Amino acid sequence: MIIYAQTKTFEQNVCLYMGQRETQEEVRDYAVIECQMLLSDKVVDYLANSDVVKTLKGSGLEFKGEPDLKGSLRALTKGLYQIKVMGEWWLTKENTLTCSLTCKVVLDVKKMGEKIEERVKDKSKVDNLLQVREEIERLYRNLIEQRKLLAQVSEDQSTDLKAKIKRTVNGFTAVDWFLTGLDTVGQDAKIKCYTNAIEHNSDWALAFYNRGKVYYSKGFYESALTDFNRVIKLNPYFKDAYFSRGNVYKLKGLYDKAIADYDTALKFTPNDDNIYYARGNAYANKGFYRNAISDFNQAIKLNPNNKDAYNNRGLAYYYSNNYDSAIADYGRTLNLDPNYKKAYFNRGVVYTEQGNYDSAIVDFDKAISIDPKYLKVYYYRGVAYSKKGLLDSALADYNRAISYDNKFKWAYLNRGNVYAEKGNYNAAIADYKRVIKLDSQDKEAYYNLGVAYLEKGDKANAKKYLEKARDLGFTGAQDMLDKYCR
Repeated sequence: MIIYAQTKTFEQNVCLYMGQRETQEEVRDYAVIECQMLLSDKVVDYLANSDVVKTLKGSGLEFKGEPDLKGSLRALTKGLYQIKVMGEWWLTKENTLTCSLTCKVVLDVKKMGEKIEERVKDKSKVDNLLQVREEIERLYRNLIEQRKLLAQVSEDQSTDLKAKIKRTVNGFTAVDWFLTGLDTVGQDAKIKCYTNAIEHNSDWALAFYNRGKVYYSKGFYESALTDFNRVIKLNPYFKDAYFSRGNVYKLKGLYDKAIADYDTALKFTPNDDNIYYARGNAYANKGFYRNAISDFNQAIKLNPNNKDAYNNRGLAYYYSNNYDSAIADYGRTLNLDPNYKKAYFNRGVVYTEQGNYDSAIVDFDKAISIDPKYLKVYYYRGVAYSKKGLLDSALADYNRAISYDNKFKWAYLNRGNVYAEKGNYNAAIADYKRVIKLDSQDKEAYYNLGVAYLEKGDKANAKKYLEKARDLGFTGAQDMLDKYCR
């Protein structure tokens, strides 16, 4: 931890004349902005010669390719200190009213250093701050040019120009709200801040994008989609918006739209493993496993430590019936992260398919040790126990699965099968009926229910449920009817 000095005070005075078409309130706003810009320069000049620079150089970010140290500091310090107006005077000189404004910053250097250290660790936040810096510089240039132009245009043209100047000034307020949102904890509070930023500058793509990301993280996908659409409309070159919108489309099951957005994102950043990984998942969800494997290959080539890409490539191999390659990829995932529960689960499923029940149970045990509430694992371990003839162990696992989700129809179905195999037909019948209550079109449940009634000697109910299974297309139901229910 670097030790910083305690406090540092900076003062700045500016004098701005009031143009013929300007009000005192407007000029005061301009003077405050001018003070903020000049004080920001002073703060940055001080920090550029302080121990804060050591923090930046140790961050590993290399200023995001930013060659200008002061520019990086200007971005990283945005919103970390407050500027106070200490005095305001209005003077008349040569018939021109002039605003003289004095502002001050008292910098808590220790806190500043700590917050900069915190910020440089967050790549996304650094990217945002660099874009904020560019936005502030753009607004400042516009304000200077617009004020000069106001003195030159006709009275008719001045109305529109003053409206533009007002929007520019509002843009600075939007930046303040955006920075507050950036450092605010809590999703609802962030949304409020970004919404306020948008209300002050409805053309700022970055504010829409950040609000969209928060909506996405809250599961408000329609709101997120609306914001990402707005970003792309405002700035068709905003590459991250295509990736984020693609993620929304993928979650909504709109895989073709998702893939199209990932394609566009890759045109901007062709070496981003995250985009290949996301597109691979979209292809896999469509059942295009060859395309998915190709994208996962590229993601792994770009980032050999992308454990999720190995795991999901394993899934694509599994669904392509390439079990050996799937097992190999799950093993690679676990080499990168020995606590990756999904890889243990997925490998256990493959072992079960191969009839290697002992290895499957070992993997399922490991997944459960990592997450005792991993619902699916109990079900699949129950299947493996059933295949080994360990009916009591299977029954215990199906019971656990149902205790976590009382609408897990497959657990009821398989538990019913275990009860039937143990000769407890009443319990089996109760479970098959629960399956049918959850899914009235489950033909296997109707068939098994009919067979259970046959075992009890109840041919009337057996005939009723076997006929339903037959009508739903269950192979073998008619044979049972012909043999036992004439």
